[in-house]
Amino acid sequence: MAQGYFKDDMEIVGQVYFDNLAMRSFFQHLKNDCFDETRLICKMHDIVQDFAQFLTKNECLIIETNDIEVPKIKSVHERTRHLMIFGEKNSPFPVSVYKLKKLRSLLLRFPSHEFESGELLLDLFGQLTCLRSLDLSRPIFGVSSIHRLPNEVGQLIHLRLLDLSWNTELTKLPESLCHLYNLQTLNIRWCLDLKELPHGMGKLINLRHFDNLGTASLTFMPKCLGRLTSLRTFERLVVGGISNDGEAMTLGDLRQLNNLRGTLYIRGLGSVKDVQEATNAQLLNKKHLLKLMLRFDGQITDTDRIDDLLLEALQPPLDLEILYIDEYMVLAIWPSWLIQLTRLRELRLESFKNIEQLPPLGILPALQVLYIKNMPKVNKVGLEFLGIGTPPFSSSSPAFPQLQVLRFDDMANWEEWDYEITTGTVHHSTSNTNTSTFMVMPLLKSLRFFACHKLKDQEKIRQDLVKASTTSLLMDLLSATVTTIDSQSI
Repeated sequence: MAQGYFKDDMEIVGQVYFDNLAMRSFFQHLKNDCFDETRLICKMHDIVQDFAQFLTKNECLIIETNDIEVPKIKSVHERTRHLMIFGEKNSPFPVSVYKLKKLRSLLLRFPSHEFESGELLLDLFGQLTCLRSLDLSRPIFGVSSIHRLPNEVGQLIHLRLLDLSWNTELTKLPESLCHLYNLQTLNIRWCLDLKELPHGMGKLINLRHFDNLGTASLTFMPKCLGRLTSLRTFERLVVGGISNDGEAMTLGDLRQLNNLRGTLYIRGLGSVKDVQEATNAQLLNKKHLLKLMLRFDGQITDTDRIDDLLLEALQPPLDLEILYIDEYMVLAIWPSWLIQLTRLRELRLESFKNIEQLPPLGILPALQVLYIKNMPKVNKVGLEFLGIGTPPFSSSSPAFPQLQVLRFDDMANWEEWDYEITTGTVHHSTSNTNTSTFMVMPLLKSLRFFACHKLKDQEKIRQDLVKASTTSLLMDLLSATVTTIDSQSI
């Protein structure tokens, strides 16, 4: 994309090319990103990489400052278009790089004081003005972060991609960044200390991907981001915060961003006072969203919260695959749209401090992974969990038909679970008029309890699950701390 090889429908065409290359074993070690399961991580096969380097030896160059001589760099500078520089701490920078005036791509891993302070970048930005792709990310452990991005970054007017991810000590982006009218991708993932974005980001009219997951210090987003209708990626939105100039982005500013896809994480919902803002967001129209994370943290007191109204208004697209809801504080919970998510594969419900009964999740036909955590007022889990009596429940279909992983964490006052509701169990439901028989969790592979100390008959539940004949089941009754990623960090 950054080199202009794709014109229309860039992401779609690029995905087709990627899939074809993957099918031909061009890549190896394909796996999901541990921070975002909607993304893939891979690398080029070693043999393919060697062959590609041989074919492009006059166009692509890798410099390691500890073992390459400057004369070799000079001999190919006129043809070099793509450059990677790897250096050791305090090693001298190869200044002959400044002669590569037609350079299109630069990946820089150079842990020096001049780089960290921005002095080195100041010279680079003034010399290499034809760059289309610039990777200044710091994913390597021990490589120091950039402290400051020079104003001269605005001179790179041809830039399509700027990767600043994992620069954990970068605190601010210069306003001159908004002069990069051709920019398509801006990656600031895990810039943990970044506290402010340029107010003129609305000028980046060609921006398609704004990767901002993990920017925990950003307390608001510029309102002008809502005008960037070409955005495909906008991972993290903070709402309800305080902006000095009143130009903070609100839920309603999502209205026109219907091309969003992948992951959207909205936090600060506990500070939203107007349900119309949630209605104006029109999440239902964002057809390509796969993962939605809603966090109801905020400063409004429990008695004034409107979490239930906001949740109902934030109806996601029906093809949503992953849903997280966190810090929901009011008693009423289950939005009418929940049972309509027929493609939902993963659901996480965490820190629901006031609800007393779990929702009818058993009727979700595609649900494979379910995490339930920190619901201190839940005392009993019964048939309502299966969805019995909740349309479209049918006794001819299993409850939780696709569920494979079920986990309960930190359920401090949970005492009773109808343990007949187990994997592969044929459950009999009797009323005054009829008797029905149905299957429950026939595909369950893993059931885990952690910090559910009051739950009765745990050993009996274990025995019943082991006897299940339709699947092999792993059950862990944990008594030690389980390591999890703190949601505060994103």
